[in-house]
Amino acid sequence: MLLVEGLPRADTRTVEGATVVTIGVFDGMHRGHMALLTRLQAVASNQSARAVVLTFRGHPDALVSGMAPAPLMTIEERLARLAAAGVDATYVLDFDRSLMEMTAAEFHRSVLVEGLGCVALVFGYDAAICRRREGTVERFRELGVAAERIDRFVHRGHAVSASAIREALTRGELEVANEMLGYAYSLTGIVEHGDARGRQLGFATANVRIPPLCVPADGVYAVRATVRSRALTSAPAVANLGTRPTFAGQGPRLEVHVLDQSPDLDLYAEPMTVDFVARIRGERRFSNEAQLADQIASDIASARALFC
Repeated sequence: MLLVEGLPRADTRTVEGATVVTIGVFDGMHRGHMALLTRLQAVASNQSARAVVLTFRGHPDALVSGMAPAPLMTIEERLARLAAAGVDATYVLDFDRSLMEMTAAEFHRSVLVEGLGCVALVFGYDAAICRRREGTVERFRELGVAAERIDRFVHRGHAVSASAIREALTRGELEVANEMLGYAYSLTGIVEHGDARGRQLGFATANVRIPPLCVPADGVYAVRATVRSRALTSAPAVANLGTRPTFAGQGPRLEVHVLDQSPDLDLYAEPMTVDFVARIRGERRFSNEAQLADQIASDIASARALFC
């Protein structure tokens, strides 16, 4: 996959030959996005063209409305999944005021035709770009582009979208979110020193710095943990995400207990990826540490049963 930074110009053509283009944030790279990319690649193949994605470094709503939703993944994760999906090239655009104010005709001429050699557009079901969202499928057809949109993608009764996934995660409906994504939602953060509460209770935990992404609802989860530098790959684990109300509330924190690993395993300062497999229960306060320790043991047993 070719990654090109910035807005293409007529004198900086980097994608040779004709292209078929789709445009969007692609946050979460969910099942709906995969359906869109499948159609993009089919149209490109029929046109003997290359399949190209235009995406944005940040969410356009940050500029349009001044309030962007919490992202589901980093730009690096988006690009990795786009590459894995097999697109031929991805352009990362900074959604600035000049881009926001560009008319559909200007965008068509300078970006699509002169910059990319675009011969066709494939849009998501609700896509519209350019000034006052005038860049619709219908408008680009008026400008001479072979443009089409795919239908809203529905999976097991749920209309799939990044916003629907965020809502499911924050409501604690992890299974629904994962079904829409097509994979287990994950967070990656650096393992930091904590206050050793877990170790004192007999359950050593890795204290993972929570990244600035959409965070699932507080609770206890069966997860898989990966620390590549320590050859820890998709290891079964149980995680507590929340404020730890038994200890007067501190957080939010993400504490991960890796099953069947030595408590002396040194993970400090390493990035850990936590894949959220299932939600075991909500977070709650216990009267004393003995009750909490008993519940942690029960949570670990529940996680083991899920992984068996």
